[in-house]
Amino acid sequence: MPYGPADQWSVHVVYSPKDERAHDTDRVLTLVLDALTGVVWRDDSDKYVRRSSCEVARGDKLYPPGTTTVCIERVAGP
Repeated sequence: MPYGPADQWSVHVVYSPKDERAHDTDRVLTLVLDALTGVVWRDDSDKYVRRSSCEVARGDKLYPPGTTTVCIERVAGP
């Protein structure tokens, strides 16, 4: 793992679905946090992930349909 045990993170996810169905942002955020476990942090508990958020972008040119954008920022660490 590239970072130490004292590092803490902020994660923001922008999800742009490719259709108009309703989507559960909690599940999208959970998938992203789980995928990064063992890669960026040891686990996705509040010990390592201090802040997390997820938003849905529809009809936005910056976030084309069918994409997920993840912004990770280290907010504490040695």
